[in-house]
Amino acid sequence: MRRVDIIAAVGLCVTAACVYLVLRADALATTWQPPSSNGNAWGGVTDPSLRHTYQLLGMAGLCFGLVLLALAAGRWLGITRGQMAR
Repeated sequence: MRRVDIIAAVGLCVTAACVYLVLRADALATTWQPPSSNGNAWGGVTDPSLRHTYQLLGMAGLCFGLVLLALAAGRWLGITRGQMAR
């Protein structure tokens, strides 16, 4: 594999994982517990600060993954120092 392929694959994996983290931050920050004594029903309490932390980490990772993809695309197209390679 070329270096461009490796960087693109890593960028894609990081981007996909962080999109999942941002979209599922609410469920990840919820503590599930049985609300009644019989245990047949379940409820949850969502921690807003933990949800915000998951969203923040997901957005930061998403930006990092997109930068990796942009760098890989630039190398694949042959862009070096602002000029197209011949």
